[in-house]
Amino acid sequence: MEREKRKLMREREREKKADEREREKRKLMREREREKKADEREREKRKLMREREREKKADERERKES
Repeated sequence: MEREKRKLMREREREKKADEREREKRKLMREREREKKADEREREKRKLMREREREKKADERERKES
């Protein structure tokens, strides 16, 4: 009886630890996904800024030529 009880408790403890590991894993994955999205937004922002700068320079050249 006591042996069964200990066995059950060990099993529960094992499951608890496995659940905790799984939660940590999901948390890390969400964090990575957030960072990835933030990096992507930053890249898009820089890309837009470069594009605007190019357009601005092209407009200035056109004004000088005309």
